[in-house]
Amino acid sequence: MINLRPSKLEDMIGQQEIIQRLKITVAAAKHKQENLAHILLNGPPGLGKTTLAGAIADAMGVKIRIANGGNLSTIKDILPYLIKMIPGSILFIDEIHRMPSTVEEMLYPVMEDFRLDIGGDEATSIPIPEFTLIGATTIGGMLSKPLYDRFIYNYNMKLYDVPSICQLLSINAVKIGLTLDNSALQSLAARCRGTPRIANHFLMWLGDYSVWKDQTFFTYKMLDEAMLMLGVDSEGMTKEDHVYLAALRKSNAPVGLATLSSMTNIDSCTITDVIEPYLIFKGLIVKTPMGRRLA
Repeated sequence: MINLRPSKLEDMIGQQEIIQRLKITVAAAKHKQENLAHILLNGPPGLGKTTLAGAIADAMGVKIRIANGGNLSTIKDILPYLIKMIPGSILFIDEIHRMPSTVEEMLYPVMEDFRLDIGGDEATSIPIPEFTLIGATTIGGMLSKPLYDRFIYNYNMKLYDVPSICQLLSINAVKIGLTLDNSALQSLAARCRGTPRIANHFLMWLGDYSVWKDQTFFTYKMLDEAMLMLGVDSEGMTKEDHVYLAALRKSNAPVGLATLSSMTNIDSCTITDVIEPYLIFKGLIVKTPMGRRLA
């Protein structure tokens, strides 16, 4: 499969304020011959947090190990990662908010003093090589304050604007062997929900569609036909989005997450991680302490 992810900070598209700050931080760390301080990447799914972590490792010239917070349910699960760290390397924990409190608390001395405390009242402290922890989360508010505060740099990644998505699509379309005229490119970018992962998924679908059509050049008409087959309209809205909005229209008051999930038959994670970030970005809904409502 064609790799559409950039591997270097210089090739990253969008999030330019974050990229520029990271370039400065990387340059300073290399000049001082120090490790990078711990970094937290916070933002909706699909914005390239894993890709960015890999690009940071490339810029530093160090190795990166990747773990998922959902798989680190006990201290024993994370120990193999920690004891195998080498000086200056990076440990990237995706979905770090899914780690239980016991694992979080074990990380406190690791992050501050590079000390691994094992045992209960008679704990044994084992020094470990200094490394950089990069955490990624879609729900920064779910991290405990002690863990959150131990990240020196906290970067909040936002949904991409249409020009940035257009740039990404133009580069990756060439890799797949597709050509989109300007109207098709603009229309596709408007459907990508400000998310690079979705943009790349759409391009892969267009690659399949082009084989079926025996045509690699996309006009607006051909693009629209292909995207409607996916159930994605010109605004990037799906059937689930419209069902969600219809449920809010029927209500005369703000609606809670559990009620919305029951009304729409859409699971709460899909609502919070997939549907709502884009609808908020579009200015269509508002989340209040009382629940969700139309804007």
